[in-house]
Amino acid sequence: MDELQDELQIEFNAWVSDIVIEDDIMQAANQGQLKAFCFNIYEDEDEFLVELVATDKYAADNDDWAATEFWDSGSVMFILTHAQIGQDWEDAHEQVCILAENFLDTNSSISTFLQTAEAIAVGVIDAELELIYSR
Repeated sequence: MDELQDELQIEFNAWVSDIVIEDDIMQAANQGQLKAFCFNIYEDEDEFLVELVATDKYAADNDDWAATEFWDSGSVMFILTHAQIGQDWEDAHEQVCILAENFLDTNSSISTFLQTAEAIAVGVIDAELELIYSR
């Protein structure tokens, strides 16, 4: 990894770890309501914004499951600027996939918790989802 990639990974890992420590997500998981997570990517004027959502439905053959969120990271978004990764949404999608997959490989308590879900996906809003984890 180059220096920028290393920096982005550190920031992404910290962002995910900070937002996932929420009682309502943990409680939902304990009650069997949590089915999947999705990293949603939104394009803004000079940047891409990433939110994490938790859903209570998952269907491998239907991307509509990602719209059944019961929790999201709210205004606490991860930001990738166009200066960092370029202006193409495809580049943002690829970058978020890499960051998320690397985070899942950390074996931290938060990455382990995320992997209790049936699936984890990455998607640009109004585009197809890419499944990066399923059990």
